[in-house]
Amino acid sequence: MFTANQLAILQILTAEPGQTLTMSELGRMLDKAPGVFQRGLNALEKSGFVVSRREANLRLLQVNTSHPLYEAVTAIVRCNSAPLPADVYMG
Repeated sequence: MFTANQLAILQILTAEPGQTLTMSELGRMLDKAPGVFQRGLNALEKSGFVVSRREANLRLLQVNTSHPLYEAVTAIVRCNSAPLPADVYMG
């Protein structure tokens, strides 16, 4: 259903649904260069699970809490993911 990168992206974005992250911030949290996870992220955006907007040269990302399958996807992500280390949260 989801690739490992997509699960990791969704795990981070659903941990704090109101947060908005840049590609660089998400990359640091994943410990990956944006090019490594961009294809999976684009697929999540195309399917409506993630929304993005541009501000200047930044791509800002957020989970789409109004997606009809948001609750189900969040449950799947939580069941299929290891807990995030405390230092991953930007808080």
